Amino acid sequence: MIRTASFDIGKKNFAFIVQTFPLDVLFRLPHVYKKDRYRADGSIMPEFSNIVEEISNCGKVEVYRCVDLTYNCDKSSYLDPETFHNMTDFLQE
Repeated sequence: MIRTASFDIGKKNFAFIVQTFPLDVLFRLPHVYKKDRYRADGSIMPEFSNIVEEISNCGKVEVYRCVDLTYNCDKSSYLDPETFHNMTDFLQE
């Protein structure tokens, strides 16, 4: 098993997800060179799309959360220092 974490950092909507993936599935996936993953217009190539779909289908979501980090903060401030305290407290839960 491999565990991954992804973060979308925002002060109003701070989101993260932790997922696990079985190694046997990941190790049998074919290698796709970077140049063969996306077209020049940014759209995904069919072969790589199938691989991404296979990975997402075998993964298991362990934790998914989205929180507002601006509680107890000065709403008129662009980035109140309390926001960082809230983020640290939240991630330590």
